[in-house]
Amino acid sequence: MSSFTQHKKIIMGRFGAPHGIKGAIKLHSWSTPTENIFNYSPWYLKANGEWRTVAPKLLSQGNHLITAIEDISDREAAATLTNLDIYVDRTQLPQLSPGQYYWSDLAGMDVMTECKNMLGKVAYVFNTGSNDILAVQGERERMLPFLPETVVDIDMHNNTILVNWDPSF
Repeated sequence: MSSFTQHKKIIMGRFGAPHGIKGAIKLHSWSTPTENIFNYSPWYLKANGEWRTVAPKLLSQGNHLITAIEDISDREAAATLTNLDIYVDRTQLPQLSPGQYYWSDLAGMDVMTECKNMLGKVAYVFNTGSNDILAVQGERERMLPFLPETVVDIDMHNNTILVNWDPSF
């Protein structure tokens, strides 16, 4: 598996259920703050193996982000977007300082202990509210906290994350 850093499109969110009868739809955003997803345009959607671009419009940001998409004018059309991932062009994202990483940069990287025990590959990353978690798929799934005492080194060139972790845990 190659590193996800080679991808030109980055997942920034996912459509939820339709909202109302006029084509609005709930939105789950992975950006911080969540409404920052509207700073990126166009959005790219992939359905049935085909890419398409859409221009979003923020309708509400109360308990849920609600968006309208051009050419979507009824509930049935909005329902076709449910659970589709929302991508943006990677070039739109801000440059990071050394030592900072986008979650998508970590996905697919090899994870090994300081004693060179291979634990697997990063399947995905998520946030618990207190810290980020690396979900590592190997002979079994492990959830490693993305903290300085756990993540010792990230070597983007060699696609490897070195961790301080007991492989039996």
